[in-house]
Amino acid sequence: MAEFIYFIHPTRPDMVQQPTDAESSLLKAHFSYLKDLLDQGTVLLAGPSMEPPYTGIVVFKAPDRTAAQSIMDNDPAVHGGVFTARLSPFRCSLGPQST
Repeated sequence: MAEFIYFIHPTRPDMVQQPTDAESSLLKAHFSYLKDLLDQGTVLLAGPSMEPPYTGIVVFKAPDRTAAQSIMDNDPAVHGGVFTARLSPFRCSLGPQST
């Protein structure tokens, strides 16, 4: 398994402070999606920065870039347009996953 990271950014800057009902629904689905992947051992860590510019990261394992792209694209908040996302291969140099 290879490691990947995707970076997410809100498509609407005010969304972090004042999400619409639709955005709130997608954010809840996003959290559940990542929690399920964490429970399966796919996601290694995920979370947002707490100051502007708000950036979230998801570090995860996938067999290859195609599978990693699918995981990112199927994130409900990415798929629903709440976040833009950028995928990159990743290597954990320090931490519990480092080799």
